[in-house]
Amino acid sequence: MSQKRILVCPLNWGIGHAARLVPIINELIEAGHEVIIAADKDPLAFLQIAFPKLEFVVFSGFEPFYSLRNTQVFNTLTSVFSIQKAAAADHRFVENLVKTRNISGVISDNRFGAYSRQVPSVFITHQLHIKVPLFLSPFRFFVDGFNHFFIKRFTECWVPDFEFSPTLSGKLSHPPIAGLPVHFIGPLSRFAGLNGLEDAKPIKYDVLALLSGPEPQRTLLEMKIIREINGLPIKVCILRGKPGFDKKLKQTDKLHLFNHANDELLLDLMQSSNFIISRSGYSTIMDLIALKKKAFFVPTPGQTEQEYLARRMSGNSWFNWGKQEHFDIMYALAGRNGFEPPVFSASPNLLEDRITAWIDLL
Repeated sequence: MSQKRILVCPLNWGIGHAARLVPIINELIEAGHEVIIAADKDPLAFLQIAFPKLEFVVFSGFEPFYSLRNTQVFNTLTSVFSIQKAAAADHRFVENLVKTRNISGVISDNRFGAYSRQVPSVFITHQLHIKVPLFLSPFRFFVDGFNHFFIKRFTECWVPDFEFSPTLSGKLSHPPIAGLPVHFIGPLSRFAGLNGLEDAKPIKYDVLALLSGPEPQRTLLEMKIIREINGLPIKVCILRGKPGFDKKLKQTDKLHLFNHANDELLLDLMQSSNFIISRSGYSTIMDLIALKKKAFFVPTPGQTEQEYLARRMSGNSWFNWGKQEHFDIMYALAGRNGFEPPVFSASPNLLEDRITAWIDLL
């Protein structure tokens, strides 16, 4: 198999989309292919730490505005034309890279415009169907149609989940889109397959809080957690989710703060923590399951996808959850009993097989 040059483009909304690309990038590198990463801001900083030897291209793009209120629905609806304009600009940018850098194929994680008409292009998502609030259910067909309109511009779609039950994403990715090759590649975690995952680690923290997602909600949750733990006899570590942010952090005996952690440090923090509090982002869920860690989810307010996933995890007795506005750390800690992360039986290497088949098309 000849070496191919693959362009990888994560969505610029938090680091979750970049994090779940790690096993895909590793598979491509191990197979002898050259990877170029086009990203910006937090995803760019994250992947530069994970893959310091790769070539990077700054790929700026549309960023949503998140309000202080508990709904992002109207923000999203009013951003439709901005999203379309950004997708068109992204497409022109990618087409130019494909032509000037001799790209053989493109992999986009949820970036609508990151496709090419010159080479095969893959769209990665766990949201074939967008969750909308109940009062907007009459418009679900329009929302799904808007989503599918963009996805169908790609050669094929990869879903990081299982095709058959039990699935993680539930109705978000089932059933597949008619008229488009959809391939289920299994859950993606940067930690899957690492040596030593089963080795017991001494517990250093009672609670590890993994903060992520858009501002101002990230900061609001951080402030709530710090207020909640004040005076409690527990040791807490907060990973703030701020790659490249170098402001000096105040540490105490009971509270340790990190702006960002590379995979090695993050793995150590997660394995040496008794319990984890985090957003219910899909990439985080896949990481927790890979590490078999108990957790409590606090969905980003107004993000219906995270709220759906949190309820789904709770309904399956995998992880407990609560709303940010009612966050209570004692409730989170007390709610650990009766919840166990799922253990999936061994399955074929869906990701490796899919990448091999796709590379053969290039």
